[in-house]
Amino acid sequence: DKDLVLLVVGGGYDSQNCQQLSKDLDIDKQVIFVGSCQDKLKLAQYYNVASCVAVPSDYESFSLVAIEAMACGKPLVVSDLAVFKNKVEGAVFFERGSVESLAETLKKVLSLSVVEKKIIGDLQIEKVKKEFSWQGHIDKLENVYKKIVVC
Repeated sequence: DKDLVLLVVGGGYDSQNCQQLSKDLDIDKQVIFVGSCQDKLKLAQYYNVASCVAVPSDYESFSLVAIEAMACGKPLVVSDLAVFKNKVEGAVFFERGSVESLAETLKKVLSLSVVEKKIIGDLQIEKVKKEFSWQGHIDKLENVYKKIVVC
């Protein structure tokens, strides 16, 4: 789709190869590599201009990117890893390692209506507030203390 732009934030061991591949495929005008981003405001801007956020990891212990995308209320496309299934609300999963599955899932998410994206985003924001905010951590800690006192 010539109207889409892929914004790649971050880097990694294979980023040079990915940049070269985008040139070889003649899509380098549609794929923008911004590299690592330490500026939290700029990072939030990247999330907020996105139509969706994809985390196509093959292995993940915990994905801060997924949580940040959820906090911004963005539709999230993630591989079908257990960590995502256990921690991520409202994400759309694709088969890990399958380029075809990722492509089909991205098409599906990008074709959602504004209302559907808003519903997903609101669910994700609430999940982040409940599970990952300071208040959420305090509530969990209080529950632990209450259980200890009862014993």
